[in-house]
Amino acid sequence: MNDRQAGAEAVTAAKPPFSTIEHWLDRILATALIAIFSVLVVVVVTQVTSRYVFNNPTTSTEEIARFLFIWLSLIGAAYAAGGSKHLSIDILPILVSGQTKRGLLLLLQLLILGFACAVMIYGGWSLAARTLANGQVTPTLGLPMGWIYMAIPISGAIIAFYAVIHFIRIWMNVPVTRRRMEDGSPLPADEAERPSVEEEYR
Repeated sequence: MNDRQAGAEAVTAAKPPFSTIEHWLDRILATALIAIFSVLVVVVVTQVTSRYVFNNPTTSTEEIARFLFIWLSLIGAAYAAGGSKHLSIDILPILVSGQTKRGLLLLLQLLILGFACAVMIYGGWSLAARTLANGQVTPTLGLPMGWIYMAIPISGAIIAFYAVIHFIRIWMNVPVTRRRMEDGSPLPADEAERPSVEEEYR
């Protein structure tokens, strides 16, 4: 075994705090996203076929597709937050290093946590609860709009959970995220050895 393989195994074998919970949450979110996207494809294909092939468009498919896309976007945003995959401007992390970068990354996680709690969890829950109390329903299907809006606080709660995990790991000087391949196997050696922005302060 060469040094490259040894280094890769050392990285992939490390178990940061809450890794088991994060692993199962990742799998649940990935499964949910695949299911939602699959249903969305079927609904859109049905809508296009009924409109342009049979010249008899259905009224419900457009509404279903719109609501599925809302849930897909918000749950996908939470999943991306767990893997630190959101687009970011990394000018400051590149310019600083050491404890300064560590402090900056801790501050960023606090900002993410604050936004998720104040805007998505509190604001989203308030919106959903108010809509459910008012009895507002969707025009075609008659579904309570509050259940559609529930995607906001649910996504916010997941993002907040990931932010707490990332904050703890940065504080403890361990890698923030090191997801495995979709089949559960370790990452390739070149991918496992590549440091993330969060790891460069170590």
